[in-house]
Amino acid sequence: MARCCCWFTNIRNFFVTLFFVALGMIIPLPTWDCLFWMLVCGAVLVAGRLLTVFPALFRMRLGHRMSLVPAIHLSQLAARGDRPRPARASCCGSCAS
Repeated sequence: MARCCCWFTNIRNFFVTLFFVALGMIIPLPTWDCLFWMLVCGAVLVAGRLLTVFPALFRMRLGHRMSLVPAIHLSQLAARGDRPRPARASCCGSCAS
């Protein structure tokens, strides 16, 4: 009988969570100047995506909604927002991933 090697995932998830909590505790509080620049960068990002994606899709005669929705969805700002997530592989056949 094969022993499942995924028993450590709960412990791993606990320490990953603990790491990110500790990382969040050392981030300083934002100042008004920092908040202003975050809003400016966000507005530039959304406007840039709207000005590049919307006209291209609208010229393909997809309509207003089908041209606007992908432009809005592409304007997300995240650390992993531009890359697709890789598929999770199971470490053994008896575990569900």
